[in-house]
Amino acid sequence: MDDNICRAVAKGDIECVKSLFSKGINANYESINSGHSLLNIAVENEQLEVVKFCFRTGRR
Repeated sequence: MDDNICRAVAKGDIECVKSLFSKGINANYESINSGHSLLNIAVENEQLEVVKFCFRTGRR
């Protein structure tokens, strides 16, 4: 799971990210490998759509 969500966030695969969030993953999830949050990964990889989604989802 860790590799899938981190890869999806880094590549900006918003549909995959939405699917994984619907299964309980959230923006504060930290990668087992790097210790970075999904939001961090999205910012580092300049994935603005994913960053916006993380903020919108995190405010619920």
